[in-house]
Amino acid sequence: MRSPSTSLFATLLISLTLAIGSAGCDSGGSDGGDTSIGGSSDVTVSGVSSGGDFGGNALFATGEDLNQSDAAFAIVLFEITSSDTTIVSIGRESNQLPASGEYDIGNGTAQQTDAFTALYIYSAGGPDPYFAFSQSGTLSLTSASDSKMTGSFNFNGAQLFSDQTMSASGSFDADRATQQQIQNLDNIFDEID
Repeated sequence: MRSPSTSLFATLLISLTLAIGSAGCDSGGSDGGDTSIGGSSDVTVSGVSSGGDFGGNALFATGEDLNQSDAAFAIVLFEITSSDTTIVSIGRESNQLPASGEYDIGNGTAQQTDAFTALYIYSAGGPDPYFAFSQSGTLSLTSASDSKMTGSFNFNGAQLFSDQTMSASGSFDADRATQQQIQNLDNIFDEID
């Protein structure tokens, strides 16, 4: 499987998702984690050896929101429990917020600012989390504003460094990450570095 090029977009997805995952570990350990973190999501996953369906929170942010100099945008859907963390991130290399409409999800090799890539991560706290990157799919935004994005998605993917394929689909009602949420996540992430 060809993995997406290393870029700020990948850094944004991975740093935000790892920070969110770390936040769950510090949320008191109750199932569901801190449900005040953001909007809502409902995700169906098939073909994975680790993880699966989940319902959780949803946030979106740009590289500017994270005070990064390179352009990036990501919607992050996640569920954090006392035993595991499951995440789907969908994003692109642009600080421009997408308008409502339908967008292709690809494998991260396209250079257009409207090309999206998706990432599936499952971790039960061990040294080897499950990572899969999208190969093809669709993101449909039914509404998009500066503070909220609602829509649905579907994508087919492949596990990193493997031929194992998977698929994910779902819906979300994502809130824009606030500066306080970002700062809290950054602080937690800094503590574990």
